[in-house]
Amino acid sequence: MTRSLHRSMPSALPCAGRAAALATDSSAPGVTTTVTIPVPAPELFALVTNARQWTRWHPATASVRDTPDRPLVLGESVVESIRAAGRSFDARCDAPRRWIIATDSPQGSAWIEYTLEPQGAGTRFTRRLRWRSHHRPWTWLDRSLIRWILARQSGRALSNLASLFHRQSRTP
Repeated sequence: MTRSLHRSMPSALPCAGRAAALATDSSAPGVTTTVTIPVPAPELFALVTNARQWTRWHPATASVRDTPDRPLVLGESVVESIRAAGRSFDARCDAPRRWIIATDSPQGSAWIEYTLEPQGAGTRFTRRLRWRSHHRPWTWLDRSLIRWILARQSGRALSNLASLFHRQSRTP
């Protein structure tokens, strides 16, 4: 899959209407996960937008290639292998507060939003995911099995992310 960062924050992402429409579709299945991490928002944002670091914290990312070890800049792309169906993502960004990724594929559509809010000396990080499968039997499972799997995966991702920073703060 390829993720590309685009310069503007358009109301609709370039990937297509179905994925971008998930942002406002309250009938779409969704999972929202939040964690507070004891680091400033810019530092956390730099990690979650650095594709080379995704394998360190997100269980769906199997590998990444063709990307520098730093946050993506406008116009760059990354090839990511995920532990699901391969998908091409379009992203928009409002650093260090918001990161949105959306995708459409023959299998389904997904919309993911990261929001970062300063909270004391740390950052409240929220990952919001909405999806919709396009074919049976997956459409029947979106609100049950798939939601259960994605909720567990998202919870683990944020737990992994928090652990990275807790380990760093304990290292002399």
